[in-house]
Amino acid sequence: FILKMEHKITLNDKKILEQLDLNARESNSQIAKQAKVSKNIVNYQIRRLEQEGLIKRYITVIDYSKLGYLQFRVFLNFYDLTPGKEEEVAVYLAKEKLTGIVARTSGDWDLIFTAYTHTPGEFQRWWEEFIKKFRSLFKEYATQLVTKEYFYPRTYIYKEKHAPVKTCWECGGSPHEELDAKDQKMLSMLAEDARLPITELAKATGLGSMAIIYRLKQLDKKEVILGYRADIDFTKLGYEHYKVQLELEDPKICSSLQSYLKLHHQVISFTSAISDNVDAEFDLETAGIDGFLQFMEELKKQFSGAIRDYKYISTLKLHKVNYLPG
Repeated sequence: FILKMEHKITLNDKKILEQLDLNARESNSQIAKQAKVSKNIVNYQIRRLEQEGLIKRYITVIDYSKLGYLQFRVFLNFYDLTPGKEEEVAVYLAKEKLTGIVARTSGDWDLIFTAYTHTPGEFQRWWEEFIKKFRSLFKEYATQLVTKEYFYPRTYIYKEKHAPVKTCWECGGSPHEELDAKDQKMLSMLAEDARLPITELAKATGLGSMAIIYRLKQLDKKEVILGYRADIDFTKLGYEHYKVQLELEDPKICSSLQSYLKLHHQVISFTSAISDNVDAEFDLETAGIDGFLQFMEELKKQFSGAIRDYKYISTLKLHKVNYLPG
């Protein structure tokens, strides 16, 4: 795996990315005010960052549990095969409607994917069909039922200044909200593009602009929509993505562990799940394997004797990134 060439970003880029990471649906005028630059600079810089691929798209953070979904996460290890077979499985999974994230990885697992279903039985039926088709290709697998996910801003982009208290977007474990077809249509569109204009949402749903604004406020109030973020290509900043699974001596430290990780500028998420031999899981983006190993050494020192073991994976290729099924 070779990192893409690091993208040199300016101070204005960092200010703009900070605002887009915290609220991608802000207008360019609002971003200019927050970043203390002109609107023309914001217009130009955003277009440039999009064209150069540093901003891949804009995503809406949606609490899938409010829509009645469960999230399952599956880890696969393949037998020694040609890369074509692993690619075949990844491409197949990316086309499945119920999958969310599908990624080729290195480290302790070769492939990871998430799946959204309304019931465990629905996932079980799909999994049985998947096993029939591909079981001969992989030697080991593990499944999780995700109970809570906490997403944090990428404060490492602007870490040279005093980092703010971290915002947190919390998904999972929430009561189901009844939504009509128009709300569901809006969510589906915003999941693909968080900066989609009100006029396009109105055209697609047959509603007026004021009705769209009202419905968005209600979805925010009900915490179905948790936020809007830029999907940033971290590799262009010279970073790699790692997922870490911890086995702890005493799971009671999970709360203090999460509090510590939340404030670390490289950590972008923390996950609670029902899983064998995994007591805590988190994601971070750091400057290569050396940066990752240094981070883990610091973590083990901070929680001396509390971490029994850990597994990790590094992302090689993202085949699909969806935060809703479909």
